[in-house]
Amino acid sequence: MMLKTRTIIIGLTGLCVLCVIGSIWAMPRETSAPPVATSVSRAALIAKGLSSISIFDCTTASATTSAAVAAPSTPFFQVGEQVPIVPPSSSTPLYQGIWSPQGDAIAFTSPTSEVHFLPTEGSSPGQPYAVSQNELWAYYLANKTWTLVSADALAPRFSTSGMDLLFLTDGRHLMDFSLRSGKATPTGESLPNTSVGILTGSPLANGTLFSPTASSTTTNVWPKIDLTSLDTVLLAPDGHSAFISFASPQAISAFVAQDGNQRPVLRNCSQTAHYAAWLQNGSAIAFMLRGAQNTDIYLTSATTGTTRRVVSFGGRPLINGLSSSPDGQYLVISVGDGRVATPKLWIVSIDGSRSQVLFDGIAPRWSPTGAALLFAGAGPAQPFQWYLAPVRPIR
Repeated sequence: MMLKTRTIIIGLTGLCVLCVIGSIWAMPRETSAPPVATSVSRAALIAKGLSSISIFDCTTASATTSAAVAAPSTPFFQVGEQVPIVPPSSSTPLYQGIWSPQGDAIAFTSPTSEVHFLPTEGSSPGQPYAVSQNELWAYYLANKTWTLVSADALAPRFSTSGMDLLFLTDGRHLMDFSLRSGKATPTGESLPNTSVGILTGSPLANGTLFSPTASSTTTNVWPKIDLTSLDTVLLAPDGHSAFISFASPQAISAFVAQDGNQRPVLRNCSQTAHYAAWLQNGSAIAFMLRGAQNTDIYLTSATTGTTRRVVSFGGRPLINGLSSSPDGQYLVISVGDGRVATPKLWIVSIDGSRSQVLFDGIAPRWSPTGAALLFAGAGPAQPFQWYLAPVRPIR
């Protein structure tokens, strides 16, 4: 029996950890929603990208010789002691690591052996859609305590206030867990019962659903976007735009706004589907491109659509996670795949002029306050161990 599966437990080898949930950072306060267009055509948007002669082409860029590779400069960040986060039990592997907006709590998911088999609409007989069942835990930094939020959760996201955790149960039904009362309440909203609907939808910080394949309603104030189950959607931190990588032969990627405005920005950049992340301030998308000799990190502006190289790493290393400071002025990048070299965390200025090597680590997440880095490393009892380290710029 052929199964399609949605799971948020992707190995921490690459930025897939980021893209599966859209944006790993808690959303800032959302502004009022702009007017909504009725629909966005996938075919028309791809055709628009193919007809543009000005958009960035990854094939051309990867064939060119990069600028000078990164070399550590004079330290410009002070980093404190790495403090391990003790899991709720030795048998609880933790994934994701999602900061609350205030930086006082972190949400983790933990896989179980259970799977939901959903007979999605449009599926042929004998081809149910499989959705992994995961525990959702909240970790409070002040007293280092844990709360089990749910035994069945996907795509968790903190509310704007940070007092609620929103997540999907049974793969598609939106729940609201109050951190004050300790109770989870169904919101009454659900993703469309299709594989595409389940793959591309996610909670919003205002307590509603982002459901791009559904028609606009009073709660889903987005245009209906024509997507396939192979397309990748990364929702912007403010919830009003998205970066979409279309699984087309030319791998067109585009920004789509909530008002229906569309801007194709990348061509032949299939890597961006799994190696891209929004900056915390929503100003740009950062993505990895492995060239003939080096691995480059690029930024594509959400405002102008222009793309520029930030930094190059010699030897074509893999990137095992990327995050930005809250103001978008610095990137923290995990460089190395663990086979040829131990992955190291680098901090790089957004203009590429300064870089600093910190320590071993993967899957970094910069806190919304800018005061700490959350990252993973090898642990004695788990495949990896989560750590916190205070950081601050040297003035």
